[in-house]
Amino acid sequence: MLAACVFFFGLDIRLRRWPQVEVGFSAIRGIIGAGFALYIVQRFFEKQFRCFLEATIIALPLMYSISKFSCLLVGCCHGFEYSGAHAYVHEGKSYFPVQLIEIVCFLIITMVFIYIAKRKKNYLIYMPYVALGAKFLLDFLRERQAPFVYISVNQILLLVLILLWGIFLHKKEAIA
Repeated sequence: MLAACVFFFGLDIRLRRWPQVEVGFSAIRGIIGAGFALYIVQRFFEKQFRCFLEATIIALPLMYSISKFSCLLVGCCHGFEYSGAHAYVHEGKSYFPVQLIEIVCFLIITMVFIYIAKRKKNYLIYMPYVALGAKFLLDFLRERQAPFVYISVNQILLLVLILLWGIFLHKKEAIA
């Protein structure tokens, strides 16, 4: 149990095999926290569960978008080294502005989710695939911790979350 807490709620985790590799899990911790909240609501408030689920689905991309402003200011989780248009300079190095792209992308995703929620409620339940998929793809724009690593630990965890969401939907077909 303690190991799980350190893994999911620690600030940074260093992979033992490659000590130079640092992996931050702030987005993953937020998604997992929302998952725990959904589980608790489902257990104790079954009748209001769908309403809470829809509100969470709409809120998460907005919350993530807002959180990227702090990443931009602090300089964490930056893009790959880049000196082209709109490069982001932090501590004397130029980086691809992945935080700005994430901010815009997830604000657009939030607006799409709101549009869908107002018109086609039954489709909203499938929208986490869009947000998780966008996060997975945008992670390719981040600086790689090691040149031989093609997929990050964060992306692997996102794939696991996509799989878990699919299992959840399969078990809860009555929700959709």
